[in-house]
Amino acid sequence: MAIPKLFKAVHTLDKYEWSSFGKFLLMQLREESDNYRLYKVLRKHNNNLLDRGKSETLRLLAFPNMVPKTYSNMLSRVFLLFEKWFAIEMLSKRQYLLELSLVENYNKRGLFKLANIKFHKLEKSILSSDVTHPKHARILFELYATMYYSYNPQRKDEKIFSGAIELYLKSHQQQTLTLILEAENKKRLGSGEDIENIINKLETQLTEVHTTFINELLSSTLELFRQNNSDSLNRVKQALESERLSETSDLFLIISFYLRFHVHRMYQNGILSDRSLYIDVYRLNITAIDKNPHQTLSEVNLANAVGSLAAFSSYTVIENLIIEWAPKVKSKNPESFIEYCKCINVFRHEKYENLSSRLTKLKLDEIEIMFSIQAMLLISYFMTDEDDLLNSGITNIKKQLKRNENKVSQVLYKSMSNFLAAMTLILKAKYHKSIDVDLKKYDILYFRSWFEKKIDDEGRFIHRPF
Repeated sequence: MAIPKLFKAVHTLDKYEWSSFGKFLLMQLREESDNYRLYKVLRKHNNNLLDRGKSETLRLLAFPNMVPKTYSNMLSRVFLLFEKWFAIEMLSKRQYLLELSLVENYNKRGLFKLANIKFHKLEKSILSSDVTHPKHARILFELYATMYYSYNPQRKDEKIFSGAIELYLKSHQQQTLTLILEAENKKRLGSGEDIENIINKLETQLTEVHTTFINELLSSTLELFRQNNSDSLNRVKQALESERLSETSDLFLIISFYLRFHVHRMYQNGILSDRSLYIDVYRLNITAIDKNPHQTLSEVNLANAVGSLAAFSSYTVIENLIIEWAPKVKSKNPESFIEYCKCINVFRHEKYENLSSRLTKLKLDEIEIMFSIQAMLLISYFMTDEDDLLNSGITNIKKQLKRNENKVSQVLYKSMSNFLAAMTLILKAKYHKSIDVDLKKYDILYFRSWFEKKIDDEGRFIHRPF
């Protein structure tokens, strides 16, 4: 039986939100009603609402005399109330939009003095904060436009119309540059869309580019995509470090991801050699994920960062970064996750002694991490000549991968499949000189860098035991 959408929705609520939702329901329902009783039951069982069959279990437990159809209708009614509360709750957290709505509606009712008070309060608030923030610029434009297209006498103030025009042009250019950047990113990822045509259409919208901090940042990032040079990379990095763009903003987060990709590629291509720059960029990205209100620093986020940084940094530097960053990750098993990160560091620095025993003790549920652990385990078996364990491990992981084919991304599935194939081949090449390992036939390959260290240019295994 599918998990009801109400269960999925309320499962995300924190303690304060559960309380707020309950108060809202009491304004709509009687406390003794079935609908409110359902709310109390859901709150009590919130930790396991996503368990298989939980909905039916709760129906039998709390509403044993209610037939399934009636129960289903009740879930639908409460979900509609949830959506109404959720919209109000989220709007209340976006203070600028709330104030803007008041200005608009006071003007519609002819309450011009009240509208003017809210107008000046909101204008002052935005101008004294981060007006370079794209969302703030759009709200300020909408504030001026709302006032101008009303019957409020203050609409005659010349600064309102001229301010609206200036903000529109800046905001429009920021949005256009942002879309061009994402189009360039999709082109890098091999999107099937006609990306060049999309980019050309967007660029026709850029006539006279107004010089603003955001526009300069976006232009430098676009240059980084197209020219892949260290000058543009440093300009983007310095702009993010300047604190002129809030670390909590979505734009800061997006550009930090772009920057991370490019610094990684430039190191791989030999364009950069400064290791501290690599770490600084990853630190910006981790900070952006951690501080963005719409993101959570996940186990996979940090594990990927540790794996990438360990290739360019000393064992001790990475150990210290794990100590600094790991506590920020929301993990069901924090101790096991920290140990997993330390195992990645050990693996990347090729300290294979005792690695397999440490890996087998890890208890982490994230499926991507599970396959990462198993891949490192197979490599540790290979490097310590535990061939029987390696062979049985390859067989078992093939079965696990097949069982989870619909639960993992196609990229992970193909990458791991290729890893197991290459692992089988390199084990044979370890003892038979006639066997070659052609890594070029694997377009994506888990731990490719490790294989490249073990295979020469002719596909021969380098470190033979005899």
